[in-house]
Order: sequence, then C-alpha cells, then structure tokens
Amino acid sequence: MSSKDQGAAIDLEAMTVPEIDELTKSLAKARTAAGHRDRASAREEIEAILRKYKLKIPEVFARNPLKKSKTTIAAKYQDPDNSANKWSGRGMSPKWFKDAIEIRKIKREKMLIKR
Repeated sequence: MSSKDQGAAIDLEAMTVPEIDELTKSLAKARTAAGHRDRASAREEIEAILRKYKLKIPEVFARNPLKKSKTTIAAKYQDPDNSANKWSGRGMSPKWFKDAIEIRKIKREKMLIKR
C-alpha cells in the first residue's frame, strides 16, 4: 500500500458477499479515476517537455527522413495463362508457379517477364 492510504485495513473475512460486491464496485471506480489522473499527469509532463524544447507532436513522431522507405520489387515471373499472377522471384514460390512447372510442365524461362 502507498503513503496515500487512508483509514483502517479492511477485514475481508468479516464481510458479506453484498459488502464485497459493493467494495469491488468502489474499487473499480477508484481505479478508473486514478487512471484518468495518471494520464492527465503524463499529458502535462509531455506538454511541458514539448514547450521546453519548442517541439510539436508531429515533429517528435515524424518518420525518420534518413531512413530509406521500402521499395517494391518488380515482378520477374508471370503466369502465361493468367497475367494477374506475378512473382518477384524472391521468397517462397507461389502455388501458381509450382503448378505451372510441375503440372503444366511450363519451363521457368518461359515465365520470365521480358523487359
């Protein structure tokens, strides 16, 4: 228990079920109120730091401009029967690619996208 404790200890053994239910409701309300106070306090601290360093929230949480963005990899293979099926050639080969080679007996080179 913290230094903010007030009153005597609660003897749960001597309490009835309705009294414990009432205590539970009171504790839930107190916990919610404490959470609101904690968030308000945190917000005040954050705002003070922002003022101290003359910052705005978007500046603090902006993406790192030096970090390279992920680029999409161009497709290397295309299904000759369905042009919507494309694969970059990286990672696990998709089902359509495996089926084209194993079932339809299409050579890998025939599915290469010509540039």
